[in-house]
Amino acid sequence: TGILITAEQSKTRGLPALFTSPPETSQAHTISLFGALGCATALLDSSQKYVSDVRALSLLLVKLFNDKNFRKKLNTVVKTKLRKKVVHCIGSSPLDFTAHEVALKIREMAFQKTAVFGVEDFLHGPQIAIEPGDPVIVFHSALEKNRVDIAFQVIKELKASAIDCVKLLPPYAQKQQLGAIWQSILQLGVGQLLALELSRVARTNPDRNRLEDSRFAKAKKLML
Repeated sequence: TGILITAEQSKTRGLPALFTSPPETSQAHTISLFGALGCATALLDSSQKYVSDVRALSLLLVKLFNDKNFRKKLNTVVKTKLRKKVVHCIGSSPLDFTAHEVALKIREMAFQKTAVFGVEDFLHGPQIAIEPGDPVIVFHSALEKNRVDIAFQVIKELKASAIDCVKLLPPYAQKQQLGAIWQSILQLGVGQLLALELSRVARTNPDRNRLEDSRFAKAKKLML
């Protein structure tokens, strides 16, 4: 039996549904995504450890979002490495979905071009399109350390600009002992903040979905 994890008021078409949050008005919003991730992990693990892990991750995300020094660091990365360039995002399993989501958010919030690959995909071809100075954001965990290390070496050899999502984190966050699934959500939060900083620097308005442009207004109606 399948269970549909979706926002409130969604059309479930008779499927068993688990509602996460109110429906969002902008593609750039991510409450429903985090809600869906939380519900999915809760279904998989209802143990006491799950509860403590969720609490630890929640407190850590709140601390990061309110850490002014961390936000300044992200702003510097945006201005010196990401602005007005194609941003390449790569992720090692199980963080390849994190790379995809962050690439989407950069497009949706800053209207900036992105490319996204799993680590293995990247090593088997797309690195050919990397130019000197191109930013490559790497999302990774300890599960595929050897292949990730090779990816970093390739990026360096190509004279591209590697941005290690783990090393972006402040020391107190790097020391936090989190499993792979929680690490993926933590790095997703970092990616969201990077997309937000890109949007601020570019002075875009992601809440508007570019509806002032008739092309996007008409396309939006088709998607409703």
